[in-house]
Amino acid sequence: MPAPQAPQIIAHRGASRERPENSVAAFLRAAELGADALELDVHRTADGTIVVHHDPALADGRRITDVTTSQIAALRVRGEPIPTLAAVLDAVGGELGLYCELKGSDTAAGTLALIR
Repeated sequence: MPAPQAPQIIAHRGASRERPENSVAAFLRAAELGADALELDVHRTADGTIVVHHDPALADGRRITDVTTSQIAALRVRGEPIPTLAAVLDAVGGELGLYCELKGSDTAAGTLALIR
């Protein structure tokens, strides 16, 4: 019988108790704290960019699918920008495992392209 594997520590939306959830700051802090992997949620903007955000709508009520990448880039959640998946991969790619929850339509192809 093979030896049991140690459980993974998966940071749900990053270190969301210490940093704004789903932010690059939260993901970097999770890595610092020893997480093995990240869980994050992805949506597709109106112009096709994959962004990391939990809810389908922004705080002002607009749906992510109805806003552009530049409109998203201008927003902050508790002082942190809403990151693109590309920005998250640039920050922690290869360092941690990644579990992407695909939210909304048309997120799979863009997410896979970035991860590959």
